[in-house]
Amino acid sequence: MGTSTYLDSGNVDVNNDDSSGENDEYVIDSAQKQSGTNHNDLVMPAAETVSVIQKHLALFMLKLQEKHCLPKNVRGAMVDDLQFVFRYFTASMCDTLRSELSAAGISVDSNENLRQLLFMDTSVCMAFNDISSEYRLNQFCKQNLGLVEPQEHILGFNAKGKKETFQYIPLPALLKFLLSQSELRENIAKQQEVLRNDNFLTDYSDGMLSKQHPFLCKKRDCLTLHLYNDEFEVVNPLGSKKGRHKVSAFYFFIGSLAPKYHSQLRHIYLVLMVRYQFQQKYGYAEILKPVISHLNELASTGVTVYVDGKELTYHAILATVSCDNLTAHALAGFSSCFNSGRICRQCMAHYSEIQEKFSESDFVIRSPEIHKCHLEKIRMNPSDTGTYGVLRDCPFSALDYFCTVTSFPPDLMHDILEGVIPLVLKFTILHLHSAGILTITHINNELELFKFGQNDCKSQPAKIPSNFHRGDMTLPGKASEKLCIFRCLPFLIGC
Repeated sequence: MGTSTYLDSGNVDVNNDDSSGENDEYVIDSAQKQSGTNHNDLVMPAAETVSVIQKHLALFMLKLQEKHCLPKNVRGAMVDDLQFVFRYFTASMCDTLRSELSAAGISVDSNENLRQLLFMDTSVCMAFNDISSEYRLNQFCKQNLGLVEPQEHILGFNAKGKKETFQYIPLPALLKFLLSQSELRENIAKQQEVLRNDNFLTDYSDGMLSKQHPFLCKKRDCLTLHLYNDEFEVVNPLGSKKGRHKVSAFYFFIGSLAPKYHSQLRHIYLVLMVRYQFQQKYGYAEILKPVISHLNELASTGVTVYVDGKELTYHAILATVSCDNLTAHALAGFSSCFNSGRICRQCMAHYSEIQEKFSESDFVIRSPEIHKCHLEKIRMNPSDTGTYGVLRDCPFSALDYFCTVTSFPPDLMHDILEGVIPLVLKFTILHLHSAGILTITHINNELELFKFGQNDCKSQPAKIPSNFHRGDMTLPGKASEKLCIFRCLPFLIGC
């Protein structure tokens, strides 16, 4: 299993373009930026023209490969056809121009620049040489498009002697390239100068954890990195191969950028990929060793970039780790059972209490001191894991500044969007139906007529089943659709 990160002016790769058509100040055409030209330049030296064409061809190939997932033989056939079109067009155009200039009495051979331009058909077609094979394309991307290659780490060997590995994209090299982009540096600097209003929470920097963070208190200009982990199936998740090809992936975004960029795919970067079965076999601690080592390096020495002859050093820390509840508990070292015992990583709630107690003040909140004490207890007596809901230490605790109980945010999608909200909606709709205020049919009719806004057009709620009033059914739809109907229900029913 292998992967690569293609970086273009701060973008993750060519398949992360936004289809929304929004204007992003960071989206800069690679060929323009690196060659110093723009589309309004009608005359360029032949060598520079070839260089621009090479970059666009490479980006085109990457889009075919990464976004459209075309097989290698199909990509090869398309390049051959494209090369033929280029050759035919440039040769015909140059022949026509030479004939017209000759008829006008203009000698091409006496003007070196003109001669190069009119005989550049061969040079333009030479641009295809750099993408003629997988190896040449990778080499070109490393030299011209800021490709940061993944490193293969060997975990062990299976019974047949085959390597069991994972792919890791070095964090320092990735950050160094990103910070070499002037637009990204300028946005980070602008965010650091923003006057914070204590009455508003806009991102992590406004919160109490950030303001009291032991590292950030000393270095307020330090970059914050937010890690995200999830698993996905690369084949049919319902077929006989289920689980065999399941992959676990770690991503991150730079929290020091403006909040509007945090959720954009082009600003979310892949860090590590491993087969889920290897993750289960070897554990998080073994897999995350290179990540933790580089995070320590980023906090202590940082990364250095050179801008106009000046040396700029940026330090970075891991601020949060986001996952679904099951993964968060497994990674943080808490019990992963949610139907008995201690079920929460933020407090000491017991499963038997959650139907009787509903306020935070009714539970003991986990603190760094309490968690440290629990870890000491289970080291002395491993059978106490059920008592405290703690199984092991978190691998990220190797970072001096990392706090396990405060650095794993709640799983809002499952807890709220697929937990509390559907339940509230269900009982609200059932009450309105039983009181004779409206019917399920009425709500569905209103859903069809309602004009959803631009931000909701892709999350329009599904119709509610006609027998929903029986009370034994759940609200259909994805998490985003449930949030949409939750926000729009008052407008639908005319309250």
